[in-house]
Amino acid sequence: MSSSNLTKIQEIWNRAGVLTNVYAAIFNSDPEFITALSFDLSSTSMTLQVESCYDEVIVNGHPLVLEKDETVIDVSHKSPWKNALGQRMRWVWLLTNQQGYEDGIRIEFTNPDEKTQITTCLIVCASRICIIN
Repeated sequence: MSSSNLTKIQEIWNRAGVLTNVYAAIFNSDPEFITALSFDLSSTSMTLQVESCYDEVIVNGHPLVLEKDETVIDVSHKSPWKNALGQRMRWVWLLTNQQGYEDGIRIEFTNPDEKTQITTCLIVCASRICIIN
């Protein structure tokens, strides 16, 4: 899966623009059980979805597609995303654990004019996305 996720990240990064909204797919109406995150960027979108059989992340360049028992909530104005709105995606890292599973993404949003940056890690664990600031 490595080259596919990496290629998608590169394609999205090349045309990303600024972050405008962030949506989370949640399981069974539990806001702590995030199964996917969708980032609306000014020129495209990026979706990170949990592949629950192997606890890996799948990167897509299209809007969220909900699974059974999932609902979507707007998390744009919650931490850490509220501070990243209007900023560009500067760096994106694909994280691979010691067993070879792609189980995380690290994203840095920045506004070069203000010299600020927001960096967060999204790790898949127990079939959900854990946000680590």
